[in-house]
Amino acid sequence: MGLKNVNEHKNINEEFRQFKGLSFTSELFAEIKVLQEKNNWYNFFSLLLDWILIITAIAISEFSGNFIIYLISIIIIGGRMRGLDNLMHEASHKLLFKNYFLNKWIASVFIALPVMTNFNSYCTSHNNHHKYLWTEQDPDTSELKKLGLGRSTITTKTFVLKYILGSFLIKHIIKNIKDCFIRLFSKDQQSNIEYAIKLSVWFAILFIAVVFNFWTQLVLYWFIPLVTIFPIIRFWSDLADHSGLEVSHPLYSSRNNYGTWIERLILTPHHDNYHIVHHLFPYIPHFNLKKAHIILLKHPDYAQASHCTGFFNSFLPGFKSVIEDVVKKMNNVN
Repeated sequence: MGLKNVNEHKNINEEFRQFKGLSFTSELFAEIKVLQEKNNWYNFFSLLLDWILIITAIAISEFSGNFIIYLISIIIIGGRMRGLDNLMHEASHKLLFKNYFLNKWIASVFIALPVMTNFNSYCTSHNNHHKYLWTEQDPDTSELKKLGLGRSTITTKTFVLKYILGSFLIKHIIKNIKDCFIRLFSKDQQSNIEYAIKLSVWFAILFIAVVFNFWTQLVLYWFIPLVTIFPIIRFWSDLADHSGLEVSHPLYSSRNNYGTWIERLILTPHHDNYHIVHHLFPYIPHFNLKKAHIILLKHPDYAQASHCTGFFNSFLPGFKSVIEDVVKKMNNVN
C-alpha cells in the first residue's frame, strides 16, 4: 500500500511543470505550446488591414471636406499607427514572418520607417523590457516610474488630471517633433546601408509629395497624427499595460484589458490587450493570444490577476476599468 501511494504521488507530480514561478498541468502547457505556431498570411493581412484603414480614413476625410470628419480620421490613423507599432512588436519577437529576412525588412520598410522607428533599436529596447521588467534597465517601466506611475498615493481625480488629460503635456507636440527628428537622423544600431535606405526613402517621399503637390495631405494625414495622436495613444496603452504593478512576478506585473471594439481599434490593436499572456508566453503570436487567455483562465492564479473591462469605464459588473485598477494598484489596494 505504501509503495502504491508513493507511485500515485509520483504520477501526480509528473502531471505538473513549473514555469516562471507558476505550476501548470502538462495538458494545459501542451495546449499553450501549440499556439506558438507562426502564420505568414495572417500577419500579411494584419499589416494590409492597418494600411487599408489608414487609406480609407484619408479618403473619407478628403471626400467629406468636414473638419469633424478630419479629426475622427486622424484619431483612426493614430490608432493604426499604434497597430503598426504592435506589429513591429511582433517582429521584435521574430513572430511577424517565419523567414528572418522578411521579418526584419518588411517590418523595417512598412512599419518602422513610416512611424520613424528603427528596427534594431526597437528590438534591443523591447528585449530589455522583458528581461529587466520593473528595474532601471527596463526602458518602459523606468519611464513610468519617473512619471510617478509605480507605487504612490493618488486619487482618481488627480490621476485623470495628471496622466489622462495631462498626457497632452507629458507627450507635448514640441517634444514629439524633436523625438521624430532624433529617431530619423539617429544611426543607432544601423549599418551604413540601413541608414542610407532610411534617409533615401524619406527624401523620396518628400520629393514626390512636393512634385505631385500632395505635401499638404502628407502633413495633415501623417505628420500631424504622428506627433499628436499616436504618442498619446501609445502612452495610454503603455500606461494600461504596467502602471501600478511594480512587482517582479510576470503574472502580477502586467494587465489585460478587454476593452470595447473602439478601444481595441484605437488603443490596443492586434490583440495588444492580452498583455499578461504576452509576458508569460512572449513567443505566442498576437492572433493566438486570446485563445491562450481562454486556456489560461483554467489556472486559478491567472484568473485572479489584473483583468479589466474598458479603459475609462468598466462595461461588466465585478470588473474594474483600467483607470480604476491602476489607481488602486498604485495605492496598493486590491
